[in-house]
Amino acid sequence: MELSKYIYNLFEMDIEEKIVERTFGVVPITIEKKTYFFVLLNTSWCCIDENDTRKIVLGKFQLDKISEEAIKLRRNIEPSLSICLGHHPLQCLEGNEETTALMELTDSSRIMANAYLCGHTHNRTVVNWNNNVRTLNTFMTGIGQGDAENDRVRAQHTRKRLYAFYVFNIELNSVDIYSYGTNAEGNFKPDFDLYTKNIEENQKKIVFPINMQKTMPYIWLTGGPNSTGKACYLSDELLDRFQEYEIRMSNFRKEMCDLLWRTRVLYFDDGIDESKIKTIIEIWEKEQEKTKEKTKEEQEITVDGILYAHLMLEKSVQGQQLMEELVGLDKGKNSRVFDDFYAYLTQICAILRNNLVDEEKKTLVRFHFRFRLKDKMYSQLCISIPPECKPETMNMQPMQYDDLLKASYDVGHSLIYSVNKSLVHTEPKKRWKNFITAIPSFDGNRYRKNRREHGKGIPFITFGVSVGSSDLNSLLYYMDFHSIERTLADVIEDYLEYFPIDMKAFCEWARENVEYTSDEGGV
Repeated sequence: MELSKYIYNLFEMDIEEKIVERTFGVVPITIEKKTYFFVLLNTSWCCIDENDTRKIVLGKFQLDKISEEAIKLRRNIEPSLSICLGHHPLQCLEGNEETTALMELTDSSRIMANAYLCGHTHNRTVVNWNNNVRTLNTFMTGIGQGDAENDRVRAQHTRKRLYAFYVFNIELNSVDIYSYGTNAEGNFKPDFDLYTKNIEENQKKIVFPINMQKTMPYIWLTGGPNSTGKACYLSDELLDRFQEYEIRMSNFRKEMCDLLWRTRVLYFDDGIDESKIKTIIEIWEKEQEKTKEKTKEEQEITVDGILYAHLMLEKSVQGQQLMEELVGLDKGKNSRVFDDFYAYLTQICAILRNNLVDEEKKTLVRFHFRFRLKDKMYSQLCISIPPECKPETMNMQPMQYDDLLKASYDVGHSLIYSVNKSLVHTEPKKRWKNFITAIPSFDGNRYRKNRREHGKGIPFITFGVSVGSSDLNSLLYYMDFHSIERTLADVIEDYLEYFPIDMKAFCEWARENVEYTSDEGGV
């Protein structure tokens, strides 16, 4: 109690308000509108000597009293953080006492401590007690000489004086742990013996979660219908790859924007047939005769101006209608707009491969689109492969609408083969170790036999990536996590907003104009 008074005087704090006439209990402290509970444990009341490890007793009377106070206080306020203080590590308690203490401290309806600060051994071990409901981190505090038998670091290092301090980042759900030790001159320096990773040495700290239950140290890889998928735990290497992929995906989006702009310019400059424009003008003249008469030249300039504004300046309903008329004139024929859309899909594959795959691994990855060939049969639409690869080794045979194609469409998310093997009846060729299937999720990508047909239908086009090495699985994991079907939908919808295309007509065009692999393997 005298030591407590000394500390409060040292910080010029009001002694009468702070001093309690007992050595255990719960003390709430409010700082900047946030309340913190300090849970005081007296671990020393039955202490005898330095050899009483595993003989320390807290006592039921003490734990019951503390739990009662914590429950009563929580009726009026929920603390931002609960820190438990004790002299001895919990491992010093007698076996049953340690079990009881852990149950009380982590119980979701009683003390609910977030951290336990203690001293005695002066080692630097950080212990995490975790169950499915609560997390309790045990941190060593106080300055002293490390205990060799309790320290994971070699005995010759324990002659140094050690201490640590902890910064609780409540909103970030993390604790920064700074550990220091004396060097040969007796000066305190960051204790690099404790750090096991390069990032810890660079940051000069270790990081722990305050509440493990709030953390997600893994990502879910999507499962098919009636499947939970699989959890992929994160590593430094995987996070680095994901960060790199995210940067590269941004480059992909930028390049697709540039490509769409160039396509719009070229289409207007040399893609609009004057005879088609005149046909549209005739249609418009009939509609406008009732309101206001205009010369043919004035009408032509108006149509031309609207199309230019639609393609170059801003999308408009009027411009969209004109483009629909223009495209509709060639519906079902070898239209320039179908050629351009096919080229656009091909460029999606090429730009994705160039951005997401390292140069030395490009021969191990295939990006492709399939299209609905007939009924529920899908065939290769376009692929992107390096120039050094022979097309015959990369081309795909037609496949039925089944397995991951159907499952991916049903769940509305990309699916990875290695995560959903039970859904695949036909194994991939030996060249490919893994693959992902995705259905671009734009509104027009849905085929029905007729308007009266109910249900989700089937897609007009599908997308996939195959990899020839397990080292590239991280690319598939990223695409699943990134929801690649949404990114594809975005870049395709960007195109369709300027060039309205009927996907059914496009597939009919593709059957006549795209070379595809037959069931016998020929082209």
